[in-house]
Amino acid sequence: MNKKIKILHIEDVQSDAELVHRALVKGNVEFEKIVVDNREDFLKALNEFSPQVILSDHALPSFNSHEALEIYSSRQMQIPFILVTGTMSDEFAADIIKRGADDYVLKDRLKRLPIAIYSSLDKYRLIKEREASLRELVKNEKRYRALIENNTDSVVILDIHGRPVYASPSIQRVLGYSETETLEENLLDLLHPEDKKCFLEKIDECLAKPGVSIAGHNYRVKHKNGSWRWLESTITNLLHEDAINGIVNNFRDVTEKKLADEKIMHANRLYAFISQINQTIVHTKDEQTILKEVCHIAIKVGK
Repeated sequence: MNKKIKILHIEDVQSDAELVHRALVKGNVEFEKIVVDNREDFLKALNEFSPQVILSDHALPSFNSHEALEIYSSRQMQIPFILVTGTMSDEFAADIIKRGADDYVLKDRLKRLPIAIYSSLDKYRLIKEREASLRELVKNEKRYRALIENNTDSVVILDIHGRPVYASPSIQRVLGYSETETLEENLLDLLHPEDKKCFLEKIDECLAKPGVSIAGHNYRVKHKNGSWRWLESTITNLLHEDAINGIVNNFRDVTEKKLADEKIMHANRLYAFISQINQTIVHTKDEQTILKEVCHIAIKVGK
């Protein structure tokens, strides 16, 4: 792998180009360098050489640093542009930095050139790393949103007092409330009265176990249309996580499953009831005894 820094040097004086070369060698810079002295060669080098650093004198016979900076800026190049020139006033130095140069080094102080190059490279490395991190964050956020918005499950984040601070868009499919409406509701007011105590006990357990997911809790919540929906919930205390700072309630609608299970349970009870009655009729001829046994079986099966 080539670790040499590719340097494009704009300079028309050969002796000055050699001074820069020696300063880089003396500063232990591993580099590969091309020297150009006009606009056409500069453009060609940008396209073919793909430099990692641009060094530029200010005034050349047919080209200058201002023109080079315009081309550099128009291409939005994220590489160091360092002016290397003879003399410079404070006003000129401020202007060249304003135009986009990263640094400037006077030709009688070339000892500082390696430091200027490495400092500028570090600056752009950090910029690129930060941009890459931001792109990754955006990509992850889009992926997360796609999963949340298209998931059959819903997510509500509660604060420490149990108030909703976030609701996933899928909640409208489950309970009929929009995200905004959910945040305006008091969750306890939507719970079935018979399920409130158990739900609050689960919240207390969740608060006592930070980071532990507590799964399998079922409770009823009032749908926007007034019906009761059975929800299967997993709650996790992530109040300690700065990015979440809440209790995550992940739930799904299991009403149809719950109703189906109840139908099966009632059918099984009815079957057990009929079977035991048949046995009683077969083995008992006394009508009063049969009636007494039927009542006893009905109470036992109904429990």
